[in-house]
Amino acid sequence: MKHLMICRILLLVCCFSFFQIDSFSQVNLNNGLVAWLPFNGNSQDASGNNNNGSPQNGIQLTTDRFGNANSAYIFDGVDDHIIIQDQSEKLSTTPFSTVVWFQTSSTNLQAIIGKRNFGPTNAQQFNIALYKPGISLSAQVISDEMPCPVDLTPSRLSTSSYNGSFCQEQWHCVIVSFDGALQKMYLDGQLVSQHVPNFTKMLPCPSDLRLGNWWSGDPLWFKGKLDDFRWYNRVLNDQEVQVLSAGSGSAVNLDFVFNVNTCTSSTVNFRSSSSVASIQWRLGDGNIKTGNTITHTYPVNGKYSITMIAGSTAGCVDSLKKDIDLTLQQANVVLTPDTAMCGGDSVRFRTTSPTQFCWTPSNSLFDTDKANAFAVPFSATTYKLYAELPGTNLVKNGNFSGGNQDFQSDLQFTPSRTGDGQYGIANKATQWNNLVTCTACVDHTDGNGLMLVADGSVVPDANVWSQQMPVVAGKTYRISFWAVVFQVGEIPLPTLYIKDSKAGELSFSSGEISQWKKFTVLWSAGNETSVKLSIRNATITSPGNWFAIDDIEVVPYQLAYDTVNIKISGQGVIAASADTSICRGGFAQLLATGGSNYLWSPSAGLSDPTLSNPVASPAATTKYYVSATAVGGCRARDSVVITIQQPPTVITSPDLNLCAGGTGTISASGAATYLWSPATGMTDPTLSTQPVAPLQTTGYAVVGRDVKGCADTGFVKVTVSKEASILIPNAFTPNADGINDCFRIPNANGAPQFELAVFNRFGEKVFYTKDPLTCWDGKFKGKDQAAGTFVYYLKMLNGCGEIFRKGTVTLVR
Repeated sequence: MKHLMICRILLLVCCFSFFQIDSFSQVNLNNGLVAWLPFNGNSQDASGNNNNGSPQNGIQLTTDRFGNANSAYIFDGVDDHIIIQDQSEKLSTTPFSTVVWFQTSSTNLQAIIGKRNFGPTNAQQFNIALYKPGISLSAQVISDEMPCPVDLTPSRLSTSSYNGSFCQEQWHCVIVSFDGALQKMYLDGQLVSQHVPNFTKMLPCPSDLRLGNWWSGDPLWFKGKLDDFRWYNRVLNDQEVQVLSAGSGSAVNLDFVFNVNTCTSSTVNFRSSSSVASIQWRLGDGNIKTGNTITHTYPVNGKYSITMIAGSTAGCVDSLKKDIDLTLQQANVVLTPDTAMCGGDSVRFRTTSPTQFCWTPSNSLFDTDKANAFAVPFSATTYKLYAELPGTNLVKNGNFSGGNQDFQSDLQFTPSRTGDGQYGIANKATQWNNLVTCTACVDHTDGNGLMLVADGSVVPDANVWSQQMPVVAGKTYRISFWAVVFQVGEIPLPTLYIKDSKAGELSFSSGEISQWKKFTVLWSAGNETSVKLSIRNATITSPGNWFAIDDIEVVPYQLAYDTVNIKISGQGVIAASADTSICRGGFAQLLATGGSNYLWSPSAGLSDPTLSNPVASPAATTKYYVSATAVGGCRARDSVVITIQQPPTVITSPDLNLCAGGTGTISASGAATYLWSPATGMTDPTLSTQPVAPLQTTGYAVVGRDVKGCADTGFVKVTVSKEASILIPNAFTPNADGINDCFRIPNANGAPQFELAVFNRFGEKVFYTKDPLTCWDGKFKGKDQAAGTFVYYLKMLNGCGEIFRKGTVTLVR
């Protein structure tokens, strides 16, 4: 395969140089070829000269620069190297040229090629090394004036060096030649260094040539990949250098995807889909930003040329240039014609029902999450709809209606699931996987079609689905798919790859199980005319790694807009009375003016909802709307809020007992104003506290009002007795239920002298007071007393005389 790729490169170069026949007639890559190790599955010499390589320390084969497996060697930077013996000194001639492809993954000082005597003296002949201090790439040739077993002196050394940068992530070709008069070094086909030595021949020695190693005292192990090593006994000409370097320095899967904010159609989110350390974006409008993900707003819609410059930890740089199309074109997306209407009326817009859209302006618009939104404008307004135009889907059988065809998968197709790494085509997930408990999980398209159902592979980077399709160079495409997962445990991560570069993944939370979810990105084809898309699953653990994909689309992206103008033919204006408040049970007169044919709503609590001035007596705070036909025939609307004011809570003093001819005091609180009745004997019935001296038992009522005039009523009974009498309870229940919780003398209020004492059965005084309004709560020293019988002593004086009582009261629990 590698030979075929190299032949294609040579053919391409020759075809490209059709008019340079004289120059390229000098290309003969077999002339003077002493050794060629293409590493096609081994380290054998393909030149036929038996200068075979000997891999050391378990070095492994890997993919080469064409992506072919087992066609290059990967060096671990620890002890891996390859030895080529040179006992006959075929690799010690002057002139010579050497060629090798490398890809490094380290910035350490390291040897690509080392040729020297590896005996006791370790005298060197030739080397190519990376990252010497201050130098990125260097090559050294030793004079033949030095004997093989002796260390060199600087005067007998010729060095060509290059201190520029190159990318670790890329394959590079280095070529070094020496003809006795000039030493040259090429990197990726460019002459980067040359040196005139003070000698004419390289030191010939029967020493090993080693790839990836220097010598035992200072090994300088190489870390990375090497491929296609060549040694010539002549100097290669410039045309041969170009042929052997063809394809070097190119980007490895450098790409990006982006998304556009439909509402602000010039705002773009860019995201690198390449594994590089840093990204610089030259955004085509003079702006430069850095970061793997950036957001940028362009001044106007249009086409922009984006340059993505990638850097690595080695400081190397590569770039990719693509155009993106943000042009807005006018299209017939809104089907509703320009309309004249009354201000405040509503209109439901009809559209072509695009899937990606945005309405502006947002004010006076409703249902904006639907393409067919509606508006309630009060002034002339131009509404604009941004929408993505539909396009032909380039994906064949993207909804799987054709079954298991037109795509490839690394998973195993089975009619029903039997294990990991399998997939099937079904309408319901349970048809293929009987372990799925989601009985309603059907295909996404319409619920009646087919979908791809999978049990995630345990193999990394396995394609669940892939397809190669033609694209138009320079065109922007929207790439999308739908996915659903069926298990909470090992939740799959369906991931889109474009040309084997990760474009993004679709993650699911535990609350999104069995719910279809969409993944969407935009991608520019650039110079591509064909693209491979893949959907993989980033979760490779089991069990329960179950999911489905459906409705895969690749459509040309074009953002368009359309407008609809709403003119206001008349502006209805009516005026309703101001908001007000009333007391519960009260009423208010409503009033609306400026129109005819009035209608109030809601009608509850209104005397007549068709009047301009109905009476309102709502049971609760209510907002009444009134609509009417105003000038010009347009309906207008206004509203009134009637707030129900809560009344005050009037609290009165306890009932009072008086002896005939006695005087007492009654009172009320909780309101702003008061009015007592009857007012007989009162100097001012509007005072909250009143002295009373009725001649007979009398009930006094008081009406209390708050500042809004809302009222509450209280009542106090004054009992007039001709002789001393008093009512004493014989039991109480201190259980905090608000009923008979305390032992008191109910009609002792106003007594000028008062003493009450309570004793337990041991003769201890558990309660004592001189205040007739104070009662015993059944506690002694803060502790609840046990249920039982207690003795009380009462001594008091009222207008009827002295009273002394002794008895028992029962505490009930």
